[in-house]
Amino acid sequence: MMIRLSIFLFVLTTFGIGSDGANAQENERYAILIGGLGGSPEYSTRFEQYLFDTRKGLVEQFGFESDHVVVLGETAIRDRPFVDLVATSDNIRASFAELGGKISDGDLVLIVIFGHGSYDGTAASANIPRRDLTDGDFARLLDDLPTPNVVFINTTSASGPFVRTLSFPDRVVITATKSGGQTNETRFPHFLVEGLGGQLADLDRDGNVSFSELFTYAAESTAREYEADDFLATEHALLDDNGDGRGHQYSEQGTSGDGNLAAVLYLNKRTTSGIAGSGDLAADRSNLERQIAEVKSMKDALSADEYYGQLEVLFVQLARLSDRIEGAR
Repeated sequence: MMIRLSIFLFVLTTFGIGSDGANAQENERYAILIGGLGGSPEYSTRFEQYLFDTRKGLVEQFGFESDHVVVLGETAIRDRPFVDLVATSDNIRASFAELGGKISDGDLVLIVIFGHGSYDGTAASANIPRRDLTDGDFARLLDDLPTPNVVFINTTSASGPFVRTLSFPDRVVITATKSGGQTNETRFPHFLVEGLGGQLADLDRDGNVSFSELFTYAAESTAREYEADDFLATEHALLDDNGDGRGHQYSEQGTSGDGNLAAVLYLNKRTTSGIAGSGDLAADRSNLERQIAEVKSMKDALSADEYYGQLEVLFVQLARLSDRIEGAR
């Protein structure tokens, strides 16, 4: 056991696995951004700004193709040049259906919801024009997408139940609150959008921003603001990415089984350009990173020998792959 652990730590530290994002490349990336009903000029303006800034960050900062980002907003902002459609349930469903016809297995899909939310004791909803969409509605829309690489972020109040309903293996679900009972206006979206505007969320300063880093930046910044204002926090953001339906807060990542998949899914596209066979190498690396994330998420269910034994095999494979990539440069 100790020998195996020593080998594992040697491979991890020698090759810096998990910190160097320059040698891999994901497939295409798509986003659907949804702005709900403001209910007042103040909130309508705020949600409009969130949509504008998020789209700008994805395209200009993280390299999303502009025609891969669909923005749906309330009726009051339908004439804005960056808004594609009014955020009705029919238009949202149509946007998901159209996206499903474009993407391939392995593509990354990001869904972000801004606005107000509600919870009736059974279902949580995002408040949009005409008929609201519930957590169950969104779960069915996600299930129809032909890719496992889905990151769903609901920044509204009372968004916590979305974690349980949308949870699925290989899916990242992030909510601004931990329950449907946290119904106050959320501060989380302000810091989420801030993290999308530059390198503030690049917590390890490696030039890449993972969804784990983005979540941690936004959630920790939210908690710090409540502390600075000397207010009791009325929201606690959650992340679930191991499919067990139980999200965890940013301080629990790494010890809860959650956060491992989100740590290997990135906002920016990592490249191996100029290397022969780079597409295959990138796919191999992404596959190994995902397998490592899956093993990490099962730590509590495995014996120590099984856990470190499986990680050792995967890390050695990843180290050898990194050598191949470096040798091809």
